[in-house]
Amino acid sequence: MVTKINDQIDLECTGFGVFDQSVIRFLLNSVQDYFARLGIVSKKHIITMKGDSLPMCCATSAENLHVIYLTTKDNFWCQWVYQFAHEFCHHLIDGKLSGETAGLMWLEESICHVSSMVCLANFEKLCKANPSLTFYAVGVMDYLSELLKCDDKTNIIPLHMFVKEKAEELATQYNSDNYEYVARGLFPCFSNNPYLWRIIPYLGDMRQWTSIQELHCHLREFATDDYKESLDEMIGRLVSGQEYPDNK
Repeated sequence: MVTKINDQIDLECTGFGVFDQSVIRFLLNSVQDYFARLGIVSKKHIITMKGDSLPMCCATSAENLHVIYLTTKDNFWCQWVYQFAHEFCHHLIDGKLSGETAGLMWLEESICHVSSMVCLANFEKLCKANPSLTFYAVGVMDYLSELLKCDDKTNIIPLHMFVKEKAEELATQYNSDNYEYVARGLFPCFSNNPYLWRIIPYLGDMRQWTSIQELHCHLREFATDDYKESLDEMIGRLVSGQEYPDNK
């Protein structure tokens, strides 16, 4: 059975178990709306389906269609947001979606992890504002707090050192733990200034970039004043260790 979430997104309900369709529609819309409010939209349609392995966003033979596979089920609302927001970010970036790990694909994966984090934070605000969902707000924040927490406190190193030490592994191996580490370091940049998401239309195929500095030069050509400083902050965290207050 296919449920129409909106004009752009359809949900093939088979395999997802028993869930509240009205809430799932609400939260999938919340992800799309978050980016749309920033002027970040795609003309491509999405069919969301149950996947058997990892969540993923896949290209199709149709130029205007992506398929997003999720592995969540039932009413695990935070998991729906977390998985869909990540894959929706890939959808918006609209690279080759080939599954290859090369170039700066690790940075795209990390940014998509950040998408999950900020969309969870947005979902928590929406829950607080909705009388029928207020009870769930605390659970959403607990879920996000766990994502932002580093389990091994003895192994925390500055983000730029982590990127430097892991450079070869990041470029050649898919490792969600590495992407989550980078995402935790970049989360404040996007959380403090959502306009930074406006880099998305200019990222393209992340495998084409040979260095963070090269990507920075490219993005700087299109950056506007509402996020130029935040872009520099993001790059500074990745390559020089230049830190900025997380609550500015």
